[in-house]
Amino acid sequence: DVAGAPIAVSGRFFEKVPGQKEDGEPAKYVNSPETLIFKKARTLYGLDRARTYIRKADCILLVEGQFDLLLSHQSGLPFAVALSGTALTPEHLSILSRLSKRLVLALDADQAGLRAGLKSAHMALGAGFDVKIPTFPAGKDPADIAKENPELLKAAVRTSQTAIEFFLNALWPQAQDDRAYNKLVEAHVLPLVAALQSRIDQEHFIHTTAGRLSVPDSAVREEVNKIAGRTTPAPEETSPEVHHGGAESNLSSLELKIGMALAGWEGSKAKVQELLGADFERTTARLKPFEEELKFRFEREVHEETTAERVAQDMLVHVEAALKRAKMKSV
Repeated sequence: DVAGAPIAVSGRFFEKVPGQKEDGEPAKYVNSPETLIFKKARTLYGLDRARTYIRKADCILLVEGQFDLLLSHQSGLPFAVALSGTALTPEHLSILSRLSKRLVLALDADQAGLRAGLKSAHMALGAGFDVKIPTFPAGKDPADIAKENPELLKAAVRTSQTAIEFFLNALWPQAQDDRAYNKLVEAHVLPLVAALQSRIDQEHFIHTTAGRLSVPDSAVREEVNKIAGRTTPAPEETSPEVHHGGAESNLSSLELKIGMALAGWEGSKAKVQELLGADFERTTARLKPFEEELKFRFEREVHEETTAERVAQDMLVHVEAALKRAKMKSV
């Protein structure tokens, strides 16, 4: 429990169980039955060790299993906690919200993980959390990556995408054509946008989603308002020259990463110039009004276990990959 006292036992199967049916497979993890002191809907494995680090980092790394938790801590991510054989619940979020409102969902990179991630992200966004999701290689979980190279796991967590951007990318390979992709986004991503408590955040992600679907902002906003059950009119469009709100409500996720890297590590400039080419001057002029905020955001990403250079380089790797994808899509 939170005090570090034993409340249950958990085990994991690694091989076939004697007497097991040929077509059967035991559960990956087997926990003690629930008791008055062990409720899976409220239990977060590792919270007794992680809570101090969560407060210090102002960030929660949520993983699915005990092995993911142990290897995350051993990899230098001591702000990780794990679920205990159940999906994320409102009770879990209530406990975590007392420590931080920044949540990184590190779920398995398979279809089951994707479905669980959508449900968990929707619940957490509705509870006011800032939710991000790291990208893992197909079929890999945090424990697999940590065993291969702990630095890869740390880099994936540091460069996590917002939940909405993550699912916009994750759903694309599942669609046969543009219309099928639009339908998937409408069914799975727009409810996430509608769950956001901040209207500023909603407007930002309405614009982001509309750009991915190549439709007007107003079309996405209308669908979001339907989901949210709103009848109030949307806010008036503001001139792009007037910066209402902060960096997150005015810049794309790509611009945020570029701006944070430039503001946080001076060695980023040459790489950004190489990546942007003729667009460098225009982009830096757009970023300038938010320079102090971008620097502050960058500094929050730097912890004792890493350096400004490493964090900036991880961001630029993500930027380069995103630019390559955009270039291939336009061909």
